[in-house]
Amino acid sequence: MLADDIQKGFPNGVQLPQDLRRLCEFAEANEGTISGCFEFETEGHSAAQAWFGDDTRAASQFAVFGRGPDGSLYALWLHAGNDTGKAPVVLLDSECSDNKIIADNVRAFLRLLAIGYEEPGRFPTLEPEDPEGADALRTWLFDELGVGVPGEWNRIGRRSSTATSGPGRLDSHMAGAAVTATSLRVTKSGLMNI
Repeated sequence: MLADDIQKGFPNGVQLPQDLRRLCEFAEANEGTISGCFEFETEGHSAAQAWFGDDTRAASQFAVFGRGPDGSLYALWLHAGNDTGKAPVVLLDSECSDNKIIADNVRAFLRLLAIGYEEPGRFPTLEPEDPEGADALRTWLFDELGVGVPGEWNRIGRRSSTATSGPGRLDSHMAGAAVTATSLRVTKSGLMNI
């Protein structure tokens, strides 16, 4: 099963969130189609290691589950530990120039996917290109999870709470500073507060 393959690529002790597991089932029932160019990544650990230049400590802070057409990665940022329910979804850009938190959690990420962006991590610079292509996902989200989907992502907003550094949370790169959803910068050498 796809979900089990993705789980194998997660850091030790990190469980695939139930909503992602269910999205895998949706994808399998729909011949792999989800929305736009988003694809699942089954080699998450290897992808994170490569993205961070084999920096195991930095890579272990991210549970990679998806990939964009340019090689960008979609991951859960495990800044608060291994609880994926508290992990925001981040885009690790293939060029390291547009890394950002794109959703507060997996459920919010599913809503983002269902809007119909060709590359869901590239909003708000792009308008939803193919909302009709995400019709099946929107219907599934509503029917299975009771989740509605807005027409554009900027209407949802993002959390204002912060994630602070601590033991095992890339302290050398974050230097104890609070990191908000709008100030996260991820480089191949780790996280920085700007």
